[in-house]
Amino acid sequence: MNLYKNTSNEQRNDLLEADVIIEDREYSKEEILQIKNSVTSYIFSKSKKDIGKEIDKFNSFLKI
Repeated sequence: MNLYKNTSNEQRNDLLEADVIIEDREYSKEEILQIKNSVTSYIFSKSKKDIGKEIDKFNSFLKI
């Protein structure tokens, strides 16, 4: 799956904030899982009061 083509500019900017860079190429299922794990780790590294906001921000990406 090409994550770059399946994400919006806003989603890619949010991913950059989480130190995740996606390129315009095909990703394997394992690579996608690794990226999702990185995003999840980023979300849960936030303070307790910010986790809900971060989940909302990345929710559409995590459903891909």
